[in-house]
Amino acid sequence: MTEHDMEELLWRFPEKFLNEPLEPFRRQPSSQVGRADLIFKDRIGRFLVIEIKKGMLPRGTVNQLVDYYGMLKREFQNESVELMAVANSIPEDRAIACLKYDIEPREISEKRFLDIAREVGYVFESPNNDDDKKRTASLQKNVSLSSRTANNFLGTNRVERAWYLSTSAVGRPAYLAFVNAKGNCSMRVFDADDGSFLGRRYAGGDYRAAFRDYIQASIPVNVTRQPNLEEQCKKQLPSTILAELKRQRQ
Repeated sequence: MTEHDMEELLWRFPEKFLNEPLEPFRRQPSSQVGRADLIFKDRIGRFLVIEIKKGMLPRGTVNQLVDYYGMLKREFQNESVELMAVANSIPEDRAIACLKYDIEPREISEKRFLDIAREVGYVFESPNNDDDKKRTASLQKNVSLSSRTANNFLGTNRVERAWYLSTSAVGRPAYLAFVNAKGNCSMRVFDADDGSFLGRRYAGGDYRAAFRDYIQASIPVNVTRQPNLEEQCKKQLPSTILAELKRQRQ
């Protein structure tokens, strides 16, 4: 499997990889700062720029995406632009660095690409070298492995997030944002009506265990684009995030 295969599959079948409907906008557009891999528009009209890397996400991807952000904002000054880095594996420190710059790090294993390719009947390019051939053959041979086993072997998202709606856990309706990172976890609380930040708590281990009582008294909700909690949510949830969460209360 080549990087071009990954790009082709993600371009043609974004919802199968990212679990949301996306409208293709531009692919490999030329600019003064290079060529962005893929640009989509999401269901509320925001741009999503995706940079794809085979194997481990390399140093420099953050700078590439920041440049592509500038490329789009120069042309579409009043439009919202979101950024995403996709790779087969993303080291924890690099994932945290991505989040610092409002870039969503998304790990998608080679097995996942192979599974979807088989599902849609996609024919791969010839691998570039013997190592690629051996790796692809090995993955195809073991394509029946369970998702849990394959993810443990190929790597999973190490920065994990979850959102819940609580009606009573904190004395008022509130959205709870949980994060696992570097063996620790946190819970941030936002007012369910106006999105104002109400406080946070830190703990060791996994948020599911550390904040079990809060989770059991809440219901899960989804966020299409994870905001940077440190930068974008210091005082209040962004209006687009709050609107998306509110729609799930109805």
